Amino acid sequence: MIPILFSLFVLAIVYQLYFLIFIFAKLNRYETPGFEESVNNDGISVIVCAWNEIENLKELIPLLDNQNYPDFEVIIVDDRSVDGSYDYLLANCHLFKNVRFLRIEHTPEHLSAKKYALTLGIRSAKYDILLLTDADCRPQSESWISGMKACLSQEKEIVLGFSPYYKTKGFLNRLIQYETFVTALQYFSFALSGMPYMGVGRNLMYRKEIYQKQRICTAYKYYWRG
Repeated sequence: MIPILFSLFVLAIVYQLYFLIFIFAKLNRYETPGFEESVNNDGISVIVCAWNEIENLKELIPLLDNQNYPDFEVIIVDDRSVDGSYDYLLANCHLFKNVRFLRIEHTPEHLSAKKYALTLGIRSAKYDILLLTDADCRPQSESWISGMKACLSQEKEIVLGFSPYYKTKGFLNRLIQYETFVTALQYFSFALSGMPYMGVGRNLMYRKEIYQKQRICTAYKYYWRG
């Protein structure tokens, strides 16, 4: 019995070492492209689906509108909100030069509300390049859009962004930060190894015409407030 357990233990160690050396180490050697490597300044549609997120929208919209990128739009999809989000968007969207919004009154039966909202946002986007995030997120800087765009190329058609959880006091916050980091470590590393399997919709870029394709590039940081 002991030799069998020892063999299993050794096998587990070898398995972990393989991932550390050949999978996770790739992320340590990866260099994010500089902004100057972005070939052009193609227009970008930033899409935010929001359900009862009025307080977050009040903070997020100005940050998105002030992004340092020459040609972009911000589409807020108000998904059946009842917290005053619609009234706020109706009264304030005209104050922001890059922001417009859609209102969803009803989600068809048997459809995911988030997927339906995202689909309508994508259909209304006037640009081919889509950049997705959530209302409870905040860009790290005014260069968030530029940083994501710098990773997009003919070979890399989907850009995965990192979204760390905001640091506050408490054990639960530390646990969420750890889980978020480990998850990102895994999907970044596997993507760089040619085996992409996921990304997070709160920081994700791709082109309309390759919606179903899976060519991945790790990218820029975007904080998640959750």
